[in-house]
Amino acid sequence: MKYQTVSKPRDLMNLAGQPSCLLEDEQADEQRYDISIVVPLMNEEENVVRLCSELRAVMDREVLRYEVIIVNDGSSDASGRLLEQEIGTDSRFTVVEFTRNFGQSSAM
Repeated sequence: MKYQTVSKPRDLMNLAGQPSCLLEDEQADEQRYDISIVVPLMNEEENVVRLCSELRAVMDREVLRYEVIIVNDGSSDASGRLLEQEIGTDSRFTVVEFTRNFGQSSAM
């Protein structure tokens, strides 16, 4: 899992167009994905584990290279901690953690 903390949504603009693998290691070989899934969430601790497991189950049945970018839009519950536990070291997942709630439009 790659993890990026963002204090302003416009900070994400620097990452636009780059594969998520470059967030952590800019020297890494560029990876191409068949599909990128972006999931904004806020205070979804009751759904995080199910979301991640169902995304994996569905996408692993497909013959696609994929990435999942989850934007935690300033959750005040345990969503962030549960995301870390559920995703672990799965390199197909990236979590962008907003320091406060910026709204769904910014999260997308």
